[in-house]
Amino acid sequence: ERQQAQRLSQGLFAARALYETGECGADRLLAAAQEPLLRAEGLALEYLELRDAETLRPVSGQVADPAVLLVAARVGKTRLLDNVILDRQKPAMRKIMWTGDT
Repeated sequence: ERQQAQRLSQGLFAARALYETGECGADRLLAAAQEPLLRAEGLALEYLELRDAETLRPVSGQVADPAVLLVAARVGKTRLLDNVILDRQKPAMRKIMWTGDT
């Protein structure tokens, strides 16, 4: 289950790397994040969303700084949440940590 769980971060980091090379298309970034998740057996994706980091409104079309990729999935009985900030202006601002009810 640990390997499947690592796919969440792999997908988010792949999308962030693509964004940092200049890709701004929301569909392409979401596809890059989703690709490792689709290859993970036993991982049930609940959501993968691209949102404005300040308003949390959905982003479509072209992504502007700052944005956040959010993912939730289940591996067995465990619900996993992860996210990554997309912001070329603040490259040190990598991740928001959030915990809440499942």
